[in-house]
Amino acid sequence: MRAISKSAQRVFDRLVEGLTRVGDHNKHETPAFMAVSVEVIDRTRDGSLIVSVAHYFTQNGDLMADPEMTFLYTTADGKAYPLSFRQDSTGTYWVGAWQADDGRWMLRPRMQRDHAIFAATWLRNIREQHNLRLTKGARR
Repeated sequence: MRAISKSAQRVFDRLVEGLTRVGDHNKHETPAFMAVSVEVIDRTRDGSLIVSVAHYFTQNGDLMADPEMTFLYTTADGKAYPLSFRQDSTGTYWVGAWQADDGRWMLRPRMQRDHAIFAATWLRNIREQHNLRLTKGARR
């Protein structure tokens, strides 16, 4: 499975700072830009976190992801690996990697790689739009 780039990892680490349990969440808001919501939505068998990072807007009373990505944030190496991409306004939901019931990780290699490439650009934009201060070697 392909991890996000090192520069994207630094942004991701900043976004998940202090989030350690399922249900923990942060919201980063800046005037003129969509807020970014970050939430720990699950934990894997080995204790790694599944994290959602999303922009949301409301349409006809419904909360719409614009987009939402989920990531595996591993305890083994402290890296983030994209799992899925969702864009509600277009009906897009792509899963590049998932954990099977037996604990094995299943993978669509090209799709998961494309998610890692997109995440690098998106996380850079989030850093710039929200003026996130990055600390060297930030970890959870």
